[in-house]
Amino acid sequence: KADHAYRASRIGTITAEHIAVIHTTLGDYSDIPNRPDLPRADLPNTERLLYQLALDKDAFAAIEGASSAQTGLAVEQVLSNERYEQETNSALARAVTPGSITAGIMAESRATSAHNEMIDEEGLKTWKKWSERGLNTISDTATKDIPFAGTATAKIFDEINAALYKDLEEERKINADNKRAEVRYDSGVQQEAVAATSVDRALARIYGDEIPDHVDAEALKDTARAAANDQYLAGRVKGSSN
Repeated sequence: KADHAYRASRIGTITAEHIAVIHTTLGDYSDIPNRPDLPRADLPNTERLLYQLALDKDAFAAIEGASSAQTGLAVEQVLSNERYEQETNSALARAVTPGSITAGIMAESRATSAHNEMIDEEGLKTWKKWSERGLNTISDTATKDIPFAGTATAKIFDEINAALYKDLEEERKINADNKRAEVRYDSGVQQEAVAATSVDRALARIYGDEIPDHVDAEALKDTARAAANDQYLAGRVKGSSN
């Protein structure tokens, strides 16, 4: 546990050092200048790794932050390079792809975990079992002096117990499904915001306060958001396979 605590305290630094490599495995940087090193052949399954790390809040926060920063760098490289003026949309879409896939994988992991925690079927079964035993104890005590009454009464109590938990089971399932959908939706909205903010910051760094008339910032942000959403959904599909 002490060793884990030590690693957790440095996880932001470690993640920042490796997220560029992870981004490269999830996206196409083949024709982007100054791209990160090519993926290592011995890198473990990146999708599975992200899925598992997303369950640790410190790791999730570090990966999310480093991934957003890496997306910002990729977007700035695209918008500051003249060779992309004729194909800005496709290049911008490629720039936001790795971060969006990363977000999708982690969102699916966290959504599934949140759903399972809320529904907690095993815990509900335990409560149901013990309440059933409690009712049966009452039945046995109340009918101990009445011949053949115990079995009939126990059956009635079992039906009462099942009815009591039926609504609770249905409510927990609905709440769990809603929580899963909420995590997925919030993560998708956040990823679109990351893409749009990356465009804003890149334009500010390139042009300062005065953006030239020929640069349509809103169109660029719309392109980035649309690409981020598409790739976020693709990341969720990758995450669901884990």
